[in-house]
Amino acid sequence: MAPTGNTISPNDAVGSNDNNDSDVNPTTGTSPNVTVTSGQNVAGIDAGLFQAASLGNYVWEDADKDGVQDATEIGVNGVTVLLKNAAGTTLQTTTTIFNPTTGAAGYYQFSNQAPGDYIVMFMMPTWLQ
Repeated sequence: MAPTGNTISPNDAVGSNDNNDSDVNPTTGTSPNVTVTSGQNVAGIDAGLFQAASLGNYVWEDADKDGVQDATEIGVNGVTVLLKNAAGTTLQTTTTIFNPTTGAAGYYQFSNQAPGDYIVMFMMPTWLQ
C-alpha cells in the first residue's frame, strides 16, 4: 500500500505506455503477476504516487444573510453536496452530517481526491427554501 499521506495513481492511464505509466492497481496495491527467469532483468513495473487532497467544510443557515457564519448560526444537516470535475461531471455525492470530531452540524468532506480542479455544488433542501 502507499506510504501514509499518499495515494496510488490509476494504473494503465489512457495515452500512456508501459515505460511511463503506473502498473499498480490502486485498490489492491499490487502489480500484475510478473514471471522472471534466471538471469532476466524485468523493468517497467512502476508505481505512481500522489498526495491526496480533501475538500469540505460546513453548511449553515445564514439567518442574517451576510455571508458570514455568526456564532448563533448553526450548521444544517441533510444538505446534498456534489463534487464535480472541471467539466461539470459529478464524481461524488454526500450529505451534510454532524462532524465526527466536534459534533457540529452541517459538516461535509470529500477525501482522497487527486490534485486538480473541482466544482462543489450544494442542493438547497426544499424545507429551507
